[in-house]
Amino acid sequence: MAVEKKGKIICLTGGIGCGKSRISELLKEEFGFHVLDSDLFTKKYVMKPGMEGYGKIVSYFGGGILSEDKSINRKKLAEIVFSDNEKLKKLNSFTHPATIKALKEECRRLFKEENRLVFIESAIPFAADYEKFCDELWYVYATKETRIKRLVKNRGYSRKKCLDIMKQQPTEKQYRLHASMVIDNNDGADRIKQKNKISKAVNEWFASQEKM
Repeated sequence: MAVEKKGKIICLTGGIGCGKSRISELLKEEFGFHVLDSDLFTKKYVMKPGMEGYGKIVSYFGGGILSEDKSINRKKLAEIVFSDNEKLKKLNSFTHPATIKALKEECRRLFKEENRLVFIESAIPFAADYEKFCDELWYVYATKETRIKRLVKNRGYSRKKCLDIMKQQPTEKQYRLHASMVIDNNDGADRIKQKNKISKAVNEWFASQEKM
């Protein structure tokens, strides 16, 4: 299902701890853009009873992954697939199509409301084939050590857990290879610097569209 191109879709991406959510927050609060969180769409449109993909996931992984309300417990599911690449691929084959379908439908709705630009936040755009329906990819960059420090401080992760998760995600080289814009977010605590960097990126984007 194609998205009617009355506007542009930009995938906002980057590895865990880079500060995507912080940039998303600024895009919404300071600039008024719509930012769709792919994880929240998966939770809403896949992980609950009756949703597309829910039955396939439960059938494959068993009832042990369910919470008391019969919704899928994402933490239990993550523990199963984290070190098993084949099961992870299987899970992705269940979740990605339904998530992408819901994202496209929401983009279509927003374009009908005359929104010119919509962002989708995702850490794994390549595994989910987001580049096939997104017009551009913006990479939120922070060094590995910066990301680890944030995760240890904010989520209580061990260094090993940080590195294990990073191994499951695209490399910096892969992100940069596909990115049309890179936002350096090593100064994550400085809201003014973040705002200025986003403003620069947005202005550059609109300027490039005027030349087309």
